[in-house]
Amino acid sequence: MRSRSRSREKRSYRRRSRSRSPDRRHRRDRKRDSRNKSSTNDVALSSIIASGDGPSVLASTSNVPHTLDLSTNKELNDAKTKCEMLERELRAKMDQLEESKRKVVRKVNNYTFYIAQEEERLEMLEAKRKLEEEKNELRKEREKLTRKEQTVILGKSGTRPKLQFQLNR
Repeated sequence: MRSRSRSREKRSYRRRSRSRSPDRRHRRDRKRDSRNKSSTNDVALSSIIASGDGPSVLASTSNVPHTLDLSTNKELNDAKTKCEMLERELRAKMDQLEESKRKVVRKVNNYTFYIAQEEERLEMLEAKRKLEEEKNELRKEREKLTRKEQTVILGKSGTRPKLQFQLNR
């Protein structure tokens, strides 16, 4: 029984020692300091009010929140100008993209005609199709020409005459 109670005591001691680590003490001290600071500010304000110098001193202390308001307003204005600048850049990029989608076709009487990139692609496909047709026609003509040359060379029948072998006996 005694050994169990001693082990329990050791465990409880370990727990206590862990709870008093320097980090936790530091955190606890910080909390105490922040509580004390707020109370000292309240005491200082109450002493100013009690001394009778209230309005002039309070006016000087009221400038502190006012400067904070000015700084937040400045930050807001900076953020707004930054947003406006980014919007302008985005619009410029979008306009540039739209311009890149267009292509000058020709100028007639100082008028410029534009076509969309998709239309340009369709025109390119049409031109490619025409070139393919011409290529196929040329290939067919070459085949016909080679057939004609072969018939002229080989004879009118278009086939080569059979070879006849004579066996000498």
